[in-house]
Amino acid sequence: MRQLLPDEESGPRLPMRHATFTLSPEAIEALNQLSEMTGEAKSKIVRHLVLQAIQQASARPDVVVEPVTPPPGKTGSN
Repeated sequence: MRQLLPDEESGPRLPMRHATFTLSPEAIEALNQLSEMTGEAKSKIVRHLVLQAIQQASARPDVVVEPVTPPPGKTGSN
């Protein structure tokens, strides 16, 4: 049985949004391999890595992490 990621916990979820970013060829290959090894979608792996990074940064005393709130009128589906 797989474990739920923090973004999969019960409760209301906003719709997913598209994101565009650039990765090096090495990072793309590593992401492809990780996806093949785990059977997870690449987008889900990226979401997990981002959440993990913010949790680690939040634990550092020299880093201040403030919550991000969407602008008024934004529902996450734009």
